[in-house]
Amino acid sequence: MKQFQTLRDSAGRLSPREGLFVVAALATGFIIAAVYGVMLPGQAAARSAADRNARAAIELAEARDLAARIGTTSTLTDEALARLAAAAAARGLNVLDSSVVDGAAFLRLTSPGSVDALAWAAEVSSAATLASLSITSARGGGVDVDASFGGAS
Repeated sequence: MKQFQTLRDSAGRLSPREGLFVVAALATGFIIAAVYGVMLPGQAAARSAADRNARAAIELAEARDLAARIGTTSTLTDEALARLAAAAAARGLNVLDSSVVDGAAFLRLTSPGSVDALAWAAEVSSAATLASLSITSARGGGVDVDASFGGAS
């Protein structure tokens, strides 16, 4: 309470011109704080949310396209499996395991992100029928991908 009294006494000793300058300085400081402390960070957050929403919509469209392709069966060979693995490596995915069982190809991959994995799956699904695709978050970052092509999954 004593501090407010001291502040009032100091303000009372100011000339009208000095008082005007103090009010103008406080108003300018308030405007600067409002712009740089509230408005600009809020706009940046809104732009970031819009970007994330657009990326999610693209990924959802790709996932729906892939889901529409799942279900038909075909018989694959070791040669087809090698082409699938080569396409994955070309896209930057790391092939952990691959095998052909009863005409179906199974691949276990790691990827830096789900977009890369979905792009690879969309690319190779035109050459081999995608039977199932599972993308999960990996502990060290990136994603783990399990994909099967042809045959029964």
